[in-house]
Amino acid sequence: MAYIFLRIGTDPTDWVHESTDPDSVAAQLGQATSPVVLPIVHPLPGNLVVSPSAAATISVARPSPPRGWHPSHGWHPSHGWHPSHIVLPRWPILYLPSPASPTQDSPGYPLEPDTDLAALERYIVAAMSEGTVLSIQVADIQGGVVLLNGATLGFAVLAQVQA
Repeated sequence: MAYIFLRIGTDPTDWVHESTDPDSVAAQLGQATSPVVLPIVHPLPGNLVVSPSAAATISVARPSPPRGWHPSHGWHPSHGWHPSHIVLPRWPILYLPSPASPTQDSPGYPLEPDTDLAALERYIVAAMSEGTVLSIQVADIQGGVVLLNGATLGFAVLAQVQA
């Protein structure tokens, strides 16, 4: 399987999406009139919800193999990326644009363990489509919420629950 990197706005994260054709992904995003959901495999496996109309920039690129790489080594993205770079959280995560990429210590906002990520994805898509504000309960703050302004939110990532 081939991979492409997506980078959105000023967020420094390279989101890795399985695709053999960056041109078709770029066309899909460029022609979208509503939010687009793309599965991602790294750095947090889950779904990337992109609002092309709100994202200042979206780059779509095929990674270059590292120097000395050979096809017999298997696919290996540039700059030493390894799928095990981040220890996966044991709860659902909401990652929002930030000045720093997700890390093991700070992968994003932890959500309640029983969070229905498919339903939350639909709510985020609706907020982006309608330009409304969405309130999401976070797990690490008693009574704490994150407010998403769907009119200006370029993207959000919902990471899968890992066992």
